[in-house]
Amino acid sequence: MSEQTSMFRTGVTDDVPLREGDRATAVVVDAPGLRGVHFALDAGQGLTDHAAPKRAVVNCVAGAIDFTLEGETRTLRPGDLVVMEPGARHALVATEPSRFTLLLLS
Repeated sequence: MSEQTSMFRTGVTDDVPLREGDRATAVVVDAPGLRGVHFALDAGQGLTDHAAPKRAVVNCVAGAIDFTLEGETRTLRPGDLVVMEPGARHALVATEPSRFTLLLLS
């Protein structure tokens, strides 16, 4: 992606296939102050406990994801958001085939 501030980004789900027993990711936005990554996870796939150095927003767009933030777990469904401050500990696991977009803000 080129660095620009205004843009359309279409075809994201085509670029990030949902594969059985796997997870896939792709950078879908790379602009000044903003990086967007789209994730496709099969049921049982996830990310272990970690922290990001930047403020982040996670938007569930398909499926169901058990998301743990600072020790509290909630199930995210399409339309649900998580907002995280820099350094917030978090982990997640898809409980069914799922998709989410992560936005990292500078």
